[in-house]
Amino acid sequence: MNFAEKILNKIFPKNQVSHPPQKFRLSRTEQEIQLQKYWEKSERSQKLLEELENAYQLSKVNIKNEYNLHLLQTPTANGIALSFQENLFDKEEFQYLLDLFKNRLLTIGYSLQVSEKILEDKGSFVLIKEKYYLKPSIFQQIKNQEKANQRYGNITLEVTWTDQAPQYLKILSTIYFDRNFTEAKTFEDLLEILFMIEK
Repeated sequence: MNFAEKILNKIFPKNQVSHPPQKFRLSRTEQEIQLQKYWEKSERSQKLLEELENAYQLSKVNIKNEYNLHLLQTPTANGIALSFQENLFDKEEFQYLLDLFKNRLLTIGYSLQVSEKILEDKGSFVLIKEKYYLKPSIFQQIKNQEKANQRYGNITLEVTWTDQAPQYLKILSTIYFDRNFTEAKTFEDLLEILFMIEK
């Protein structure tokens, strides 16, 4: 196959086949865990969290900023999606942020329900998703016949790659309007915790 044919095949792929997604338990190697902890304590991580908090505040009032945060706002779901940009992020940082946010939720009364890695062959590229799904720990409250504290709602954290290249990081909160649950705290309060600067 000559050079021109290779280019044409990339632009107009033949017999593009999408295969069923494969799901695996998401886990980290010891080296990945240690690298994430080192990054979390670095000045770089603190600066990035501060900039993300500022970007969120600007996006809320429709002021453009370099991070280009996308907001989702509905009565029952709120979220943000952060697009990867090489000039703003190192390749590993979306994974580090994903694990940092998950760990912070675990310290405020959340339990991890789903931890999975999804691979899907799209024919011309491989789509990869790493996902955590967390819910408030309410078993004891239900047992005591108390209102369940839904805190910030059910939280989905997800990073998407195409062919190992990061694409976006998503944070999504889904809340209940149910007399069996307390009123949910705000999404903005949730982000304050996730973007918190360690003193």
